[in-house]
Amino acid sequence: PEKRGRFNLGEKLVLALCESATISTTTGTVVFDNDGTRRSTRNKTDRGSVFNAAIRMTRAEYEEVCQDIERLIAPVPTTFNGAPLPKHKLVDTFEASLQTVIADEEGNLRRSYRKTTVEVYEPLDAAEGWIYEMGIPVVETGDKYDVNVLQKVPLSLDRNSVPPAYLRLLRVEVLNATAESLTRDDATAPWVQDASGDERCSDESVEVVMGRRFGSKRVAFDPSDREASFKAMSRGYTVVHGGTLSAGQWENVKRSHAIKPAGRVMPTPKPYSDDPDALPVEVIPPEKWTADMRWVVSLAIWLGEELLDIKPFVRIVRAPNFAACYGNGRLDLSLQRLGHKWFGSGIERIVSLLIHEYAHEEESNHLSENFHKEVERLAGKTVAAALRYPDLFTRDEEDDGR
Repeated sequence: PEKRGRFNLGEKLVLALCESATISTTTGTVVFDNDGTRRSTRNKTDRGSVFNAAIRMTRAEYEEVCQDIERLIAPVPTTFNGAPLPKHKLVDTFEASLQTVIADEEGNLRRSYRKTTVEVYEPLDAAEGWIYEMGIPVVETGDKYDVNVLQKVPLSLDRNSVPPAYLRLLRVEVLNATAESLTRDDATAPWVQDASGDERCSDESVEVVMGRRFGSKRVAFDPSDREASFKAMSRGYTVVHGGTLSAGQWENVKRSHAIKPAGRVMPTPKPYSDDPDALPVEVIPPEKWTADMRWVVSLAIWLGEELLDIKPFVRIVRAPNFAACYGNGRLDLSLQRLGHKWFGSGIERIVSLLIHEYAHEEESNHLSENFHKEVERLAGKTVAAALRYPDLFTRDEEDDGR
């Protein structure tokens, strides 16, 4: 598996393109003449092998060959046209169990998984990345890095493609090794999207990818608490919707908690449970209301009739998770959250809360444009009502003269 090439085919393909060629080794020399004949001589080298060939090509083909040779990651010092090959910048090295090609006892080649060393390099001249087989570029991926696998790569017969499963696993291993160096642009690159959707992608890598792509303030859209999603957006969070990530990425995100649901990050108050077995809210009976409470309830009923053309049913309750709640013609005011002091406060605080709650007759979402417009509309109607009936917005003398 650590021997380059396939089936001794490469040199045959090269010889087929040559006008003539000579191969000299420590055991002798073979000459391929331009008339198609072949002969052997006793000329030997002291060490190593020498290959000489004449190949007809155009200037464009020659320049292409020169560029390809410079991409080689040579295991020993190597020169081309008298100049050393450029050095590739090593980014990382790691071990991985990857599919390769090995020979069985009878010499038959078969694919098997084997642990090997993988080197990650920055491509030369900002070119797109390749998969390398022991220093030889074999498949262009378009990824960020050149990935040099130090064993045979499972290639097609033409040596220009790898199985999709092999490519994905290699991408996962590279992402797990280099995630911290990703940029924001890298986070949306196809190879990162592919790798981050694989179950073998580490939790740490998923966290980094989501952070680079969506920032540190990010939440998932929460269908169970839509208002939380809008609330998060208003506070500068990126809300990630379902179609933004693949199914595999969402599985990894949930596993790693890289993106939490909006309802968990900033839950909105849910006054009443849908659970039929939930404990009922404690309602304070009218006979226990103070004078301030009675005045606020009377104002709330009258204002509801003016603004909504319905007579709301108003209760005072004890509830820890909301200050006020309106729906289906009923307004609940929580003494536990508002406190006695609020019922005796100025008209501005009281009316502003009532307008806010009555706006929910038309729109439940606090952060929608619809809700804002409804608040504005009800505020205008309230001003008109106050001008027509100013006495209704003041308290009697017996109610502390306010």
